Amino acid sequence: FANGFAWDALLGYQQVLNDVDTEMHAYYAGLPDTVFIVEGMPYPDGFLNWGLGAGYRTNSAYWYLRGDGQYSDNSERFTLSAGVRVAF
Repeated sequence: FANGFAWDALLGYQQVLNDVDTEMHAYYAGLPDTVFIVEGMPYPDGFLNWGLGAGYRTNSAYWYLRGDGQYSDNSERFTLSAGVRVAF
């Protein structure tokens, strides 16, 4: 790896092909024969994933800043990370 500035990017799409069952069967404590169904959040059909990062490398360290995200029709997520990796 060469010293200096570097950047990277990620763009992708994930398609869910099968139906996802988010139902859960629950029981009351002390009444094991009494069942009720709890429905979870609907699972999206697909996700758009992205990431963008930049860093600076020296002989003994790598400084970086990176953002990653995921979007779908019912949720979104964003992560920002920064750090230093030191070689010894």
